[in-house]
Amino acid sequence: MVFWIKTLGFIFSRLDTSLLEQIVHLLAKLFFVFPSQRKSVLLSNLKYAFPEWSNSKVRRVARISTERMLEMGFFSLTYPFMVKERWRKSVQYSAETEQRLTELRRTKTPVLFLLPHFSLFETIATSPNFRPFGGKKLGAIFRPNRNPKLDQWIESARNSTGLVTFSRKEGLLKAKSFLKDGNWLIVLFDQNAGDRGVLDLFFDRLVSYTTLPDSLTRSTGAKPVFVFPKRRKFFQSNLILENQEKK
Repeated sequence: MVFWIKTLGFIFSRLDTSLLEQIVHLLAKLFFVFPSQRKSVLLSNLKYAFPEWSNSKVRRVARISTERMLEMGFFSLTYPFMVKERWRKSVQYSAETEQRLTELRRTKTPVLFLLPHFSLFETIATSPNFRPFGGKKLGAIFRPNRNPKLDQWIESARNSTGLVTFSRKEGLLKAKSFLKDGNWLIVLFDQNAGDRGVLDLFFDRLVSYTTLPDSLTRSTGAKPVFVFPKRRKFFQSNLILENQEKK
C-alpha cells in the first residue's frame, strides 16, 4: 500500500495545481452521490450543530468541508515530492505575523504551538520561514497510524523538511526535553483524547479534551500560541498566530 501511496504522491506532484483542484472538486461531488457512513455523520453533525441552516446550506457546507479534507490529503501526499520553491509558497506571512514570529525568536522562550486539524495544516511543516532559527529547531507530536511502514514514510517526509517528530505513544518525554531546550513544538490538540482526556461539552455534545498542552506548558514554561494556517487558495495558506494566556 505504501508503494502505491508514494506513486500517487509523485504523480500528483507533477500535475498542475489547477488540475489537482479540479480532481478534488470532482471527488467531493462523487462523495455525495453514493451513501456512506462518513457522509451520514458529516451531514447529521452539521444539522445538529446548526439547526437554523436549510438542508441546501448543510449540503453545501458539507461538500466544501469534504473538498478541504481531500485537499489536505492531497497536499500530504504531494509535498514530499515537491521542489523547495513550492514549499516556500505554501504559506504567506502578513507583516503582523512576521513581527510576532520575530518576537518569539528573540525571547528564546520555548513555544508550544496549538494547531487544529484544519485543511493545509501540513503547510506549516513545509514552510522554511516557520522556524525558530538561532540553533533551535521545530518539532511536532504526531499520533501513529496502524501501518508501521506508512508511519515510517510519513515521518521521513516530515523529517526532510527539517521537522523533528515525536510519537504520542513513545516520544512525549523526549518532546518535553525538546521544549525545555528552548525549541518550538507543534501539537495537534483537537484529537479525541479518550479516557485520558477531560470531559466537556462542544455544541452541547460530550467530548474529551486532551490535557497534553497544559501539561507541557506547566512543566516546561513554554509559551502557548494558537497557530492557524487559514486557506488562501489551493495548496496555499495565510498564517495566523494568537497568544494563549495561561489562567
